[in-house]
Amino acid sequence: MAPDDIRSSTKKTSDRKAPEVSWRDHLVMLLNVGAEIEHGLMVQYLYSAYSIDTRGHPPEVVQKLESWRDHILTIAREEMGHFITVQNLLRLLGAPMNLARQNFPWDVDYYPFPFRLEPFSLSSVAAYAFTEAPPLETLETDAARQTSGGKRIHPAMANRYIHYKRFDYDEIRRRVDVRMPRNVEAHSVDVIYSEIIDLLKDEDRIPDSVFQEDTYSAQANWDDWGRRYRPAPKMLTADGSPAEKQAKDDIQTVNETNMLVMPVGTRTEAIKALQLVSEQGEAPHMGTAELEEISHFDRFLVIFQDLKEMGDDFRPARDVASNPSVRKDVDGSTQITHPRTRSWAKFANIRYRMLLAFLGHRLKSGAKHKVPVQDRETMLIHRTFAEMYNIKTVSNLLMQMPLGASGEDAARFAGPPFETPFDLRMPYSEVETWMLHRELVKAAIRQATELLDASDDDDTAAAYLRTQLPIDRQTLAWTEAILSGLGVTKGQLT
Repeated sequence: MAPDDIRSSTKKTSDRKAPEVSWRDHLVMLLNVGAEIEHGLMVQYLYSAYSIDTRGHPPEVVQKLESWRDHILTIAREEMGHFITVQNLLRLLGAPMNLARQNFPWDVDYYPFPFRLEPFSLSSVAAYAFTEAPPLETLETDAARQTSGGKRIHPAMANRYIHYKRFDYDEIRRRVDVRMPRNVEAHSVDVIYSEIIDLLKDEDRIPDSVFQEDTYSAQANWDDWGRRYRPAPKMLTADGSPAEKQAKDDIQTVNETNMLVMPVGTRTEAIKALQLVSEQGEAPHMGTAELEEISHFDRFLVIFQDLKEMGDDFRPARDVASNPSVRKDVDGSTQITHPRTRSWAKFANIRYRMLLAFLGHRLKSGAKHKVPVQDRETMLIHRTFAEMYNIKTVSNLLMQMPLGASGEDAARFAGPPFETPFDLRMPYSEVETWMLHRELVKAAIRQATELLDASDDDDTAAAYLRTQLPIDRQTLAWTEAILSGLGVTKGQLT
């Protein structure tokens, strides 16, 4: 497909909606797909970043590899903000949250490319850059004018845009096309967000009556989830104008996370939130002369171009499996067969489900309220972030463990499977939800105990388990205390 035709085959909104579905329900469906895309991109980016291998490289190369990893992790954190913001929009429409990934095969057109956990490589970065890319004609115009959105683009980025148009786009598109099923076209994330924004702007199809403004106070916000992930304040002069400061020439040195978590109560706020989410992904004007904040596309484009210069023989990642799985005969997956590694992969899956359960519970619980026990909502947020750190630790351990016990798999490495459970819907009642947490924590304790019993005393993995087990036992005691306060008897907890 020629560059100018990249979006010419995209269907109109009216062509995509089933005639028996209301416009409100169609909007809810689009937001559900958007949530799944954000979730899928987040874990794919994490897997890629964790696979980067700095061993055996000279210091200057190690510095570059670490910079690439940090940029991808920054993008993954910001995707988490996008994911939560989309949940807020679902709540504004009175729709349930969606914590799942890619469960909409009838609308596969919306997905950028098939979900794939894979090691960091030129091909994977090409797919990520394409996913976050703005329209090609916009980049070309911005590069020629050296401005975008009223802001001056740094000359280094403008030159990179020109190089992308002339040399990189065709290669990136080829690398993405080979991933796609037959007769399915790859898309950027811009496709679905543009459609959602256009639909939100249509007051005839989406009247004001569909927005439930009273949900605003119950939605997630930056104060709870931002974790100080926001660019440093801009310096101002005495008269309030922006202070001049020397531009940074090296985009690799600019890596501030800006976590966008935005509650929405009106049509205008919903449109603005999605515009900011979309701009953070693709907007070239975020790479200003000061390079205070750069878009996801900018970050991936720089990584792609710099990685390509390293040559075909350069190996930036461990030889980790693509789509690792603890299950047998799963299409497109690589089974983890080494017994110890497989047990660790199961442990990773438990912690992944714990993360989603804590996150889902907090998003479901809404506005804070006083309770006779420790602030539950704050603890749910704390446990969500704690599980993110656990997943990071366990992922790094798995990427150093053998995929199999013999043959070629013994020389390859596994990785975190990020396998979703059979059901990600949250229980209806508060008691049932806390019972779910209790069962998951107990499962984590059992698995950790078995792993520790089979580990060497001086094992790094064992040291982590010895630290984590007391924390899990405290979490179990906390959940049981809450359940007791909710009227659950000790007999029901056995």
